[in-house]
Amino acid sequence: MADPSTIIGTTSAVLSFAQFAGNIILTAYNLYESKTTDVTDEKDPLENVTSKMNEPLDNLGAGAASKHQSSEDKSIAEVAANCHRLGEKLLTLLKKTTPKRTHSVRASIRAAMMTVWTKSVVDDLREDLEFCATQLSLHLQTVMRNCNRTLSPIVLRGN
Repeated sequence: MADPSTIIGTTSAVLSFAQFAGNIILTAYNLYESKTTDVTDEKDPLENVTSKMNEPLDNLGAGAASKHQSSEDKSIAEVAANCHRLGEKLLTLLKKTTPKRTHSVRASIRAAMMTVWTKSVVDDLREDLEFCATQLSLHLQTVMRNCNRTLSPIVLRGN
């Protein structure tokens, strides 16, 4: 007869496997039944926002090559480039979780396994991207505040 800790460990492993398999089966079923190739309801908005965010980030990062930049502009360009890299990683990962063909059992299972396996990585990248966007917003607000301080005396004098 096995000791209680072995039984508890084995039961825990079986339950973890059952939960993992259940997630894969449910995700595969949803992929197979969906009319499009979207993995989940949460993937589509995340992918849309990330892809739409990359163009403005490119514009902010484009000035990084200029030699005549202030330290704030260089900092903004660095943060924008970092945000862009995170966005590209996230989009690449989300594309891997999309089935190649609709209504294909094999493609749905493959995409479901990839979705379940990479969920924590996608969540981490999303959090990193949110933090990066917050940093970028702070930098831009600082620059705007400095611009307002510089322009306020000029506007008040009427020049």
